[in-house]
Amino acid sequence: MTLNEFLDVIDCGRDSEIERIQICKPDGNWDDVDEVLTSSCLLVPFGDLKIEEIGAIKEDVFRVSLNWTAYFEKKKEEQKKEEKKEKKAGRRKKNERDDSRVDKSQKDS
Repeated sequence: MTLNEFLDVIDCGRDSEIERIQICKPDGNWDDVDEVLTSSCLLVPFGDLKIEEIGAIKEDVFRVSLNWTAYFEKKKEEQKKEEKKEKKAGRRKKNERDDSRVDKSQKDS
């Protein structure tokens, strides 16, 4: 189950009693958490992450441990794609500079 699916299941609407969720930090320690409002836009980037563990901490607070490995792998892939784009753009600029040098030398002749 993903975080978004879980939030849908516990119905975090306006009338919901569940207002906060605790998310375990990536170090894997169940007691090392950040508490966030269930309506917070801070949850958006993590909505597609799979939940590994769920616990009810209080009547109105759930704690979840997410699959951070998938999140970090996705970020690493995005970074690699961005680096490739930048490298391509750099090569393109170099080729354009080389072409302009050739044009200038042909004009000088």
